[in-house]
Amino acid sequence: MELDNDLQDLLNKLQEVAKKRTTNNPYFTEFTGLIGELAVCKYFGYTWNPDQGYDAIDKQSKKRMQIKTRRLQTSTNFKGGRLSRFGSARTTDEKDCYDFDLGNLVVLDYNFNIAEIWTLDMKEIQDMEAKAKERKKQPGKDKKLSGLNLSTFINNEKVTQHIHGNYPSAYESLMRTYRSDGDIIHINSVPRPHMPFTSIDDMFDRSDGDIIHINRVPRRHMPFTSIDDMFDRLHMPTVDGWEKDSQWKEGEGEDEENEEDEKLAEEEFFGIDEDDEDDERQQ
Repeated sequence: MELDNDLQDLLNKLQEVAKKRTTNNPYFTEFTGLIGELAVCKYFGYTWNPDQGYDAIDKQSKKRMQIKTRRLQTSTNFKGGRLSRFGSARTTDEKDCYDFDLGNLVVLDYNFNIAEIWTLDMKEIQDMEAKAKERKKQPGKDKKLSGLNLSTFINNEKVTQHIHGNYPSAYESLMRTYRSDGDIIHINSVPRPHMPFTSIDDMFDRSDGDIIHINRVPRRHMPFTSIDDMFDRLHMPTVDGWEKDSQWKEGEGEDEENEEDEKLAEEEFFGIDEDDEDDERQQ
């Protein structure tokens, strides 16, 4: 399938710029969604028609497609992430609207090309999100709604996988695009001060004997040239004694009092929370 010349030029330029930007900034995701939408339209021959509730239309069936895009940025734990919600509601107080017929999850590889696509009917998505929404209505729960965990979407028994025969095959094909010089995996990562691991390498899965190479920015804790630089950018005055207060002491964060903080840090990094466990139990 082909896009028209203007959209193909746009896709090429977005992919080119995104590859350059992610080389130095692993958290650059501004183009990921649009690249995914255009790439899926090219693959299936859809008409790109971003509107309220959907992103493209199948010219033959007239079905409306909502497209969600993911790409490995800082972790090889692909299934640990979340999608943004397909429904329109953002809190439990809002009514959901599903103005599409099929939901597509597209995964981009290292070069921002399609690695895999999964498709699920809107009714299935609506049912899964409705169950998650009901769990959020329990007393003491935050009213803000989260999207589906990727494993919940991919493992649905009615999902259609389009390129590879199963998830392991798709994942292996995806990871090959991150490898060079043998079996070294290139995943960019900037170390964060609150990660509950013994080291940054400990955070990644070393299955199959792969060596993991991480392109680090040499900064101690924060993505600035210095603490003073951070305060200058935020227009905040520095406070005497920040040097002592900002440094971690050896062994800090290893006692029982910090277990809750460590769990929260892991949830923030991988994009998971207690609802993920609920999702897994529902499968």
